[in-house]
Amino acid sequence: MTGRSESWVPIFLLVFGVGSIVGTWMGGLMADWSILRSLVLNGLVMAGLLLVFTVTAQWTLPALLTLFGVSAVTGAWVIGLQLRLMSVAGAAKTLGAAMNHASLNLANALGAWLGGLVIAAGYGYAAPSLVGAGLAGTGLLILGASVLVHVRDARSGPIR
Repeated sequence: MTGRSESWVPIFLLVFGVGSIVGTWMGGLMADWSILRSLVLNGLVMAGLLLVFTVTAQWTLPALLTLFGVSAVTGAWVIGLQLRLMSVAGAAKTLGAAMNHASLNLANALGAWLGGLVIAAGYGYAAPSLVGAGLAGTGLLILGASVLVHVRDARSGPIR
């Protein structure tokens, strides 16, 4: 999309990896502040960054900066998701942790498949970012349903 050669792929992967490391660190700080608020904030920022990427993908530096942001938010969001799951899993924390990883793998597969569908349909290489923004919004809706269930279940403990 940027018009760069394949030799740029390692640079984009490096930026993504560094962003993930920064995001993991940020995720811990944000979860200390509030797991639920960090999940909502990361979801909103993720959707926004993916929408921005549909525009910035055509230029190298803006694409790299947006990619860094997407990977950092992803790292932070995953930390919050794991901690949220552990806080509501009760006695099934090990099963909850396993289900979190299974869910993330399913999300990766679904995102790649849907992204491939929009590319195959001719919408271009930036179109998967629109799909990702929609999936982030869907994740926020699922989080909202989870919170409603949690609030109704007095045995689950407080929401942080």
